[in-house]
Amino acid sequence: MEQIKQIGFYTDCLGKAHWSEPSTVIDRELAKMLVQIARIFIKDREIVEKEIELWVKHMGKVKDADLSVQKEALLHWYAEMQELGLTPKGEKFTDFIQWLGVDLNK
Repeated sequence: MEQIKQIGFYTDCLGKAHWSEPSTVIDRELAKMLVQIARIFIKDREIVEKEIELWVKHMGKVKDADLSVQKEALLHWYAEMQELGLTPKGEKFTDFIQWLGVDLNK
């Protein structure tokens, strides 16, 4: 999510001198998907300590890892959130994860 935010707000030179411009990178479909994901995260409810613990457990250790490792950790975080009943089961988040390129059949 951090990398999507970065390419959505800033013009940058990536990889082998490839310029990234927000207006060409963030299309309507991606913007809609990001809003859907935001709705998952910003419910009209209080965030409990366990949710933060799970985020640290899954995402804290991969903050400097490759994007593929971060995607996998995000998937595991959300799965555990669902298992513990901290977020409803649903397809919107898994659709987003698949869009990121994470293989859900592993």
